[in-house]
Amino acid sequence: MKPLVFRPLAMKLSLALAGVLLVACASSDRVLGFESSPDAALAADDAPARADQASSACADGKLDPGEACDDGNADDGDGCSSTCRLEPLAGADTCPGASLTLRGAGSEPRRGVLTLDTRALRSTYTSACGGDARDGVARVVPDTGGLLTARIKGFVGSLVHARTVCADPTSELPKCRPSTSTSVVHDVVSFAVTAGKEYFLFMDGLDGASGVGTLDVTVVP
Repeated sequence: MKPLVFRPLAMKLSLALAGVLLVACASSDRVLGFESSPDAALAADDAPARADQASSACADGKLDPGEACDDGNADDGDGCSSTCRLEPLAGADTCPGASLTLRGAGSEPRRGVLTLDTRALRSTYTSACGGDARDGVARVVPDTGGLLTARIKGFVGSLVHARTVCADPTSELPKCRPSTSTSVVHDVVSFAVTAGKEYFLFMDGLDGASGVGTLDVTVVP
């Protein structure tokens, strides 16, 4: 029997070769994608959120999936909340109506919005231009004289009309003659206003239509 002979150089070479193989395997795992970093995992988790933000932006004035309303601002208390949910408005079902606030100063136009869901309201008022559905009322008091234009957005089949005395149909501001007029634009009304005087806007529907609409009001001095 021959005695065992230790060869230090051969052993060192074997260990060095094994180390190279281990490093190569680890590197190939990273190259092939078997090893994931925490940053990569976080990026993957955030991807759906970024996609949702890109497809839906509350307060941009466009009704996106998941939004009950979008009036183009991030204010609460105007019928459409800062999270694009409907808000009940006290007094919107009957005269004198819910208050619509106008913003602006000096020579710049005043603007305000109010969102109403007429599906939850009663049918109380009518117009010379028609309107036989559930309706809502808004009260506005401009701080400057000029031309007021009120337009309903987002409500198909809507009609807007205005009065100087809320409960008096004879105070309706002229918009059209016969209720069957085909030339009238039903979802818009314009008329001259006086500073400090109150006016009443009615959101109604044609042929029984009801729904969610945003009353967009502008006063140009």
